[in-house]
Amino acid sequence: MARKELIGEDWINSRQKRAMDICVATSLLPVALPVGAIALGLNRVIDGEDVIFRQTRIGQGGEPFVISKIRTMRAPDPLEADNPKDRITWFGGKLRRLCIDEIPQIKNVLDGSMSLVGPRLAREAYIQKMEAALPRNSFDEWLDAYYRSIPGGVSSFGIACRSDLEGEPTYLEKAHLDLRDFHNASARYDFGLLRQASRIGSRLILKSVLGKSGGHSR
Repeated sequence: MARKELIGEDWINSRQKRAMDICVATSLLPVALPVGAIALGLNRVIDGEDVIFRQTRIGQGGEPFVISKIRTMRAPDPLEADNPKDRITWFGGKLRRLCIDEIPQIKNVLDGSMSLVGPRLAREAYIQKMEAALPRNSFDEWLDAYYRSIPGGVSSFGIACRSDLEGEPTYLEKAHLDLRDFHNASARYDFGLLRQASRIGSRLILKSVLGKSGGHSR
C-alpha cells in the first residue's frame, strides 16, 4: 500500500522534513564553510568592522530566536538620517546579491530553529507592518500560518523578490505567497522551490562572474 503524501502542516512538522533539512544542510557545508570563511576574511579587510551581525527574529509559535549573518551594512551614524539601504557596503552588496551573507544561518537549520523552505524570517517590526497593511482577516490568516510554519531560507516570496525586475511584491502579495506555501507544503513542493532558487542563484553567480549587473531592459 502506497504511503500517503504528507501535505501542509503535517509535512512542516514531520520527521521527514526535518531529516531533509539536516541532510541538505550538511551536504552544503563542504562548499559553504570555505566560501563563508573567505567572505568573512575579505569583509574584515575591506570594511574593518565586526564581521558577524546578529538579530532576533520570530520563529514557529511566535518564539523569538537569534540568527547570524555576515555583516553587510555600516553602523548607523547618530548625526545623520538613517536610510538602511545607504549603509550597505560595496562588498556587502555583493554578498547579499549572492546570498553569501546568509551562510551562517545553516547553523539555525541544523539546530531546528529554521528550515530550508519556509516563510522569510520576520522581525516583530515587520509583523506590525503586515498588520497595518492588510485587512484584519487576511492578516490573521497570514499570521496563523506563519506561526504554524518554520521560517526558512527559501520561499515563493523570496523567489519572487529575486525574480521580479519591477521590485518586491506587496504585503498582500506576500501574504498570498506565504499562504500558498503553507497549504501546499510537501516534499515535492519544497524540492520544487529549492530547484527554482538554485536556478536563480546560478544565474546570479554567472552574472557576477561575467561582470554583468541588473536585469534585462523591458
